[in-house]
Amino acid sequence: RLLHYQKEQQVISLIRRQCELCLPLTPRIVSNVVAQLAGRQPQNKLCSRFVKRRKDSLDSTYHYTLDITHYKADTRSSYSR
Repeated sequence: RLLHYQKEQQVISLIRRQCELCLPLTPRIVSNVVAQLAGRQPQNKLCSRFVKRRKDSLDSTYHYTLDITHYKADTRSSYSR
C-alpha cells in the first residue's frame, strides 16, 4: 500500500469534510493529496481501489463533480450515504 492506515484516515476525513460542504473531490484531487502524503505519485487506479478497499468508511459520491448551474439545488443530504 502507498499509505499507512493513519494517512488513509486523513484522506477519508478530507473526503468526508468536503462532501459535507457539498464540494466533493474528484479522483484527480484525491490522487494529488495522496501524492503529497506519500511523497510519490500514485498509480492510475488508486481512487477506484481506495474506494473499494475503504467502502465501509466512505462511498464514492465524491467522484461526481458538481455542475455549477445546479449548485444551489444541491443539498447536504444528496451527498450523504
